[in-house]
Amino acid sequence: MAAGNEYAKTDQPEKALADFTQAIALEPTYNAGYLFGDRGEAWEATNHLPEAIKDYTTALAVCRRTLSPSLPSTPMESFYFYRGRARLKAGDTTAARVDTDSAIYYYHKFPRARFQLARLAVIRRDYDQALADYETGGLGPNDTQFPDYADDFFYLGLAKFNRHDTSYCTCWAAAARHNQQRAKAYLAKYCNTGGRKGQKK
Repeated sequence: MAAGNEYAKTDQPEKALADFTQAIALEPTYNAGYLFGDRGEAWEATNHLPEAIKDYTTALAVCRRTLSPSLPSTPMESFYFYRGRARLKAGDTTAARVDTDSAIYYYHKFPRARFQLARLAVIRRDYDQALADYETGGLGPNDTQFPDYADDFFYLGLAKFNRHDTSYCTCWAAAARHNQQRAKAYLAKYCNTGGRKGQKK
């Protein structure tokens, strides 16, 4: 398992998959579902989304179930978040929203789940709810340095754009610095050509 984690950290998902699969064959319920969760992330990293969703579902079935209003129920809320993320990538926004809501239910103070919920709100064009979710999650200027939040700054900018908040270009610029392609395109179209050209649907 340790080797699998190292492979995952060094962007070698295929080797991570092999190591996690071997570990699962030896002890499938080891460490409260983390093996399946870790392998699910490796599947997700290689865009094998059905396999990732299946492993996250297994992880949820074997993980420890605890509930606290202020502390994570580790690892249940993470597995719900991961499965919701994979389902969002697969285009199943309804199931993604259910999973993301479940992650927040098990850990109310879960910023990444709040951000994911905000993305889903933008997708269904509920921009006010998206802005509220990003505020609750605490996405702010200090997060612009992290590439993992590039997509969130793109969606935050899109919500602001459709609510006539003039700071949308700042959000897209933050995302574009991490090579978020849609943010780069929107910057060129709406921010670097003398102003707003209309709402983006």
